[in-house]
Formats: sequence, C-alpha cells, structure tokens
Amino acid sequence: MRSNALKSSASLQVPRLAKQPAPRNRRKIMLEILLVVVGIVVLFLLIGWIGLQIKPALFSPFPLAQPKLETIALPTGLPAQSNLRAAKHP
Repeated sequence: MRSNALKSSASLQVPRLAKQPAPRNRRKIMLEILLVVVGIVVLFLLIGWIGLQIKPALFSPFPLAQPKLETIALPTGLPAQSNLRAAKHP
C-alpha cells in the first residue's frame, strides 16, 4: 500500500517556472560583494565630504535684550575652599 502511494506521488511532476542559473564561482561572488561594500563606503565618504563643503548659515541675534550682569555675595554655610591643586607632593 505504501509503495503504491510513493509511486503515485512520484509520478506527479511539478512544473518548473524557469531554469535556475548555473552556480557561479565563489571567488566571483566574493569579489562582487567586496565591490558593493567598497562602493557604499566610497559613497558615504563622498556624501560626507560634500556635506562638509557647505557653509552653515549664521544664527540670528537673540531677540530679547540681555540683562545687566551683577555679582552677588556667596551664601553663608558653604564648606571651606579646598586647595588640592596647589598642594605639592613630596
């Protein structure tokens, strides 16, 4: 019974849509991949270089008037100043 099922399924042929291309040489495929990667890197470098050639526009001046800068006294209760940079090591 089982052999009859295999024979009947083996006799069915699946239509082929198109012939598969012959397998290419592995070295040729690697060379094509390398060329694509190198081309992408060169393209990015070219785009970056062109981007660096464009001069940016200047910022417009700030529209509000600047307040007068004043000094204020330090609040009390702060820790003493540490002079670690001036300490000399023997």
